[in-house]
Amino acid sequence: MNNPETFKCPCAICHKRPATRYCDYVIDCWHPQIFLRDRMRCVKENEPSYETCDVPMCEECAKNIDREIDFCPYHFELYQKAKEIPEKWKKEQARVKRQINTELLNGSD
Repeated sequence: MNNPETFKCPCAICHKRPATRYCDYVIDCWHPQIFLRDRMRCVKENEPSYETCDVPMCEECAKNIDREIDFCPYHFELYQKAKEIPEKWKKEQARVKRQINTELLNGSD
């Protein structure tokens, strides 16, 4: 949990309230495999080979996406966009995912 005493600056977003959180969005990574399904595994395997945004934010301006993971409004918008692919590609995405799952179930490489 973030300790508010470690923040001695105002929120970079609203400039009104004291910052109590940092943006946790990964902005740079020096490890070839950054997209892991398990966050703790990602942290363990990538540490200290990544850098986060770290913009100081107040609780009201921070966009909480999971326990102890907060994004600034800018990176939250990118995160929302990254989760959704264009509609015209969804059919192909579903087809490939089915193919991959079938291969995994059959033990094919």
